[in-house]
Amino acid sequence: VQHLASDQNFKPLVSTLRTAFDTHSDRINVVYTGSSRDGLNKLFKENKSPLFNSSSQINLPLLQQNFIHFELQAYQKATGRLFSTAIGWDTFKKMHHIPRDFRALLEHCMLHIVEEDEFQAATEYFLEQLSQEKDLSSELNKLKPIDQILLKIIAQQNKQACSSLFSEANLSYIAEQVGLSEIKKHHIQNALTRLRKQGVLVALDRGYYDFEDAYFKDYINNL
Repeated sequence: VQHLASDQNFKPLVSTLRTAFDTHSDRINVVYTGSSRDGLNKLFKENKSPLFNSSSQINLPLLQQNFIHFELQAYQKATGRLFSTAIGWDTFKKMHHIPRDFRALLEHCMLHIVEEDEFQAATEYFLEQLSQEKDLSSELNKLKPIDQILLKIIAQQNKQACSSLFSEANLSYIAEQVGLSEIKKHHIQNALTRLRKQGVLVALDRGYYDFEDAYFKDYINNL
């Protein structure tokens, strides 16, 4: 649903939806979801948005080891092969607690008859294939040099406060990295705005920024 925030031409549609939902609120319950946290925030937190303040944000808890245990039991029932919950849990954390990817890995192991001692190698292969499918190298190379340096700084700091990105030390460092004599604060702001519009960064509460795609953060950290 976050795509509704990507173009001004969607505003009439969003306004119509808001009117319909409000009119029939006694009969309709609406749940909004999407892959872009920043796109969803634009729909519900910006004053000029037709859906402003029309929903409450719920942060769902990450799935824990009981999910891994359930999935591996199902895998054992289907294949007769058993992976330990500890190994599965370590793998799930590498996948940033994304259940879709863990299930896809188990399907890969099922098709290729992967034994327990081969599970780690199968995981590394699966993650490498996932990286190639996302074409993260090309995604990074498409970005402007200043954008790339900003992403490296944010990735290394896990989450980066907006205030520290505008510090004199950071401005000097970025200028040196991109080969310019000077970088001003508005250059940083323009880069952050660009990266948000492109779906690379999300603006968090209290002026912090983070990556929309955790795998992209991993890729940059490993360069």
